[in-house]
Amino acid sequence: MVGGVRDRLGQALFLRVAGPDGARHRERIHGTPGPRWFEAGSPITRVHGDAAMFIGGIRAVMLQTMHPVAMQAVDSVRAIHDRVVGTTPDGRPYTAADPHLLAWVHAAEVDSFLLAHSVYGARPLDAPDRDLYLAQAAEVARRLGVIDPPTTEAELARTLAGFRPELRGTDAARDAVAFLIREPELPLPARPPYAMLTAAAISLMPRWTRKPLGLPSYPVVERTVVRGLGTAATRTIRWALAPPPGT
Repeated sequence: MVGGVRDRLGQALFLRVAGPDGARHRERIHGTPGPRWFEAGSPITRVHGDAAMFIGGIRAVMLQTMHPVAMQAVDSVRAIHDRVVGTTPDGRPYTAADPHLLAWVHAAEVDSFLLAHSVYGARPLDAPDRDLYLAQAAEVARRLGVIDPPTTEAELARTLAGFRPELRGTDAARDAVAFLIREPELPLPARPPYAMLTAAAISLMPRWTRKPLGLPSYPVVERTVVRGLGTAATRTIRWALAPPPGT
């Protein structure tokens, strides 16, 4: 019975955060035979294999919505980027294959993943390994079309600062964030952990994004109550996704 609850809870949370194609992508990444780009235990495998990625993924989506053009064009699969084209509400044409947009998506993702892991990861990286993580993630980003992705924390900070003048909250961004937070299509047992994840993700968002995206800002509560909830949520996910004993 406990195993059944564990499976249902883990599957529900994974589906909500990773999306309907998450299982297929996970199988393609982890189930395809052949050599791997990165050794097991290296920084990128530690970050991307930790439950803190659930918090990092939610933060990444919220942060990415701050770019009005990327809000229209973001897509996680490089293979269909060439077919994602259109015009923004203010008349600007876009394509999801635009290296500039890909650079923003990548920067928002690695910043979110690394920050969430530093706060909630089971084994946070030290400074040299954080740089190594970014260097490893950059290898993937280049293959997806990102030009000169950041390979150190200092470079990442400069990249994010460079995008700042382009970022703002829009009605579409606020709607997307509200849906992400308030519309959990989850079974009842999975809703409390998901609420904890979203609260933790919001607490990691930069202060300057809160008002434009309609997000709350309670610094003291975030450092205490929310931090505890985020820790509890990641522990719940590790339990839910852990293989049954004896396997």
